[in-house]
Amino acid sequence: MRLLVPTESRRAIKARKARRRRLTIAGALLPLVMVVAALYVWPQRVPPMGELYQDTDARVLTSLRAYRVDHDLERVDVGGRIWSYLRLGDHPEAVLFLHGLGGSHDIWWQQMRALSERYTVIAIDYPSEGTLRGAAFGVQGVLDREGVERVHLVGTSMGGYLAQYVAATEPERLASLVMSNTFPPGDWIDREYGTLARLLPILPPWVPQRFYRTAIEESIVPASGGSRLVRGYLLEQSYGLTKSDFRARLGVLRTPFSVPDLDDLGIPAMILEASNDPSVPADVRAQLVATYPDVPVVDLGEVGHFPYLNRPAAYTRALEDFWAALPGGSEQVGPNGGEGVLPADASDGTPIQQPPQ
Repeated sequence: MRLLVPTESRRAIKARKARRRRLTIAGALLPLVMVVAALYVWPQRVPPMGELYQDTDARVLTSLRAYRVDHDLERVDVGGRIWSYLRLGDHPEAVLFLHGLGGSHDIWWQQMRALSERYTVIAIDYPSEGTLRGAAFGVQGVLDREGVERVHLVGTSMGGYLAQYVAATEPERLASLVMSNTFPPGDWIDREYGTLARLLPILPPWVPQRFYRTAIEESIVPASGGSRLVRGYLLEQSYGLTKSDFRARLGVLRTPFSVPDLDDLGIPAMILEASNDPSVPADVRAQLVATYPDVPVVDLGEVGHFPYLNRPAAYTRALEDFWAALPGGSEQVGPNGGEGVLPADASDGTPIQQPPQ
C-alpha cells in the first residue's frame, strides 16, 4: 500500500535539500573568498627609509630629510577637497610647481631651496581629484589663498598636462609656462593605461603600487643613469600611493581638452625634455613639439623622466635661463649661479659636479 506524504512535508524536504545545496556551494566558495579577501587586506612590508635610499649620496639625503622636517604644509579647502602645498620665499615673482602621477610636493625640494632666494615658490600635493577641471580649480584655489595673481607655471608629466589645461582655461594667471617631460592631449594614455584604469575599481590596493614599482625598477631608474635618489624617492612614494589617488590621476590624464594657442594668449613657454624619457615615447614627445611649433625645446640629454631629481643643477639652470630671457627678466641667476641646488647621485654613485660658471 502506498503511503501519501503530506504536501507540507514535501516542501520541508525540498527546503532541506536547497539548504544543503547552498551550504555545499558556500563551502566550495569559502576558500576562494578567503583568498580574495587576503589579496585585499594582506599587509605590505614598507621598507625603512635607509633601505629605500641605500647608496644615495649622503648630502642629498640629509638635505631631503631636513627639508621635510623644517617645512610644514599649508592646507586649503577648494570645492570640498583639501589641497596641501608648501610656500617658500617672499618675492614679487612667483613659481608654481606641479608634480606628476607618482610624485609629491617635495619632489621639487632641490628647485624650491635654490629658487626661494629670488622667487616665491609653491609646490602642490594633489588630493584624490579625478577630473581635469577639478584639478585646475584646485590650482586656482591655492594661488588665490596665497594672493598670487600671476605665476611662472612649471608642470612635469601629469603636471605638465594639467599646466597646459590651466593655460587654456586661466591664461591671465600665467606669466610663463614650462612643459617638462610631458605630452599633449591624445589617445596614447588610454592605449597604454586604459585597461588598467577600467580594472582599478576591482583590483586589490597593492596592484597599482606594484605596477608602479615595476616601471621604476625596469625603465625609470635605468634611464636616469641608475640614480639611487630617483629609485629611493619613487619607491618611497609608491608605498603611499593609494588606489584612489592612482585612479584619480589616471582620470585627469584621460580627459581631453583643446590646447591653448600660446602665441595668441601671449604666454611665453618652453618645453623641457629628455632624449631617453622612458615614460613619454619619442613619437609622443614629437607630438608635443608639433602641437606648439613656436615654443623652444630644451633637450637635457639622456637624463630620464625625473631630471629635476637626478640633474637638479642643469634643470634649475634651464628654468632660470628661460625666465631671465623673458621681457623684463633679470640676467641674474640664483645664489652662486644655481649652486644652491645640491647635486644628485650619478649612475656610479659619485656626486655630479656643478656646471662651470
